[in-house]
Amino acid sequence: MDGSRFEIRPLPIRTFNRAAVQDLYEAHGSALAAYLGCCGVDFASAQDIVQQVFLKLLRGKIAAPESVAAYLYRAVRNEWLNLRRNRRAEVEFNENEEWLVAPGGNREEGIALERALGSLPPEQREAVFLPR
Repeated sequence: MDGSRFEIRPLPIRTFNRAAVQDLYEAHGSALAAYLGCCGVDFASAQDIVQQVFLKLLRGKIAAPESVAAYLYRAVRNEWLNLRRNRRAEVEFNENEEWLVAPGGNREEGIALERALGSLPPEQREAVFLPR
């Protein structure tokens, strides 16, 4: 090799069977969730991200990493960054903006309803808007 060219060899493809994924989850799952918690991710989201990574291991083939633990940490970090990027596209709730129109166009009723919904915890407010 003359220093100006690097030979790029693809890593061999590796699959993980169910037992191997379970062993990896038991060995690293809690630590991976804790790692995400240190990054500012809430507990429920951290668990979801870790589970998504392990589901990907179950579903498909990955390039065989030299260190499975390093791969898992990188994978959960990437999954978190993807989630964060996707959440940036979500629209923030603006309390000063009128967004409901009451039947009959009664502006005061619309404002009262907006205030009542705005005072609910986010989970309850979201439940009001879920499709039937």
